[in-house]
Amino acid sequence: MGDDRTGGGRESQVDREALLEAKDATIRVLEDQLRLRAEEIHRRDVIISQLTQANAALAQRVPELEAPAREPSSSQGRENAAGGPSPDGKGVGPYLSIGSLNRAALMA
Repeated sequence: MGDDRTGGGRESQVDREALLEAKDATIRVLEDQLRLRAEEIHRRDVIISQLTQANAALAQRVPELEAPAREPSSSQGRENAAGGPSPDGKGVGPYLSIGSLNRAALMA
């Protein structure tokens, strides 16, 4: 009977060592996954930070980009003063608008 206990004890010891090795292997796998997740989170945070900075830089440029859209109204005034075509289509100075040319052609 002493042999049965010793044999069972050895099997129990082998099973215990196998379980401990499997546990250690599982822990290593989980630690690797955790490290990879931490690296992914870090990369994500860097990307978010870069996009936030780029967005802020572009937001500051919005007034610059909108400025040319407002200039034609002020440049029209300069053209009129310089003898360029007026917005009403009648023409000023040596320049005639298409409307003025059409009226002149109809009168002739």
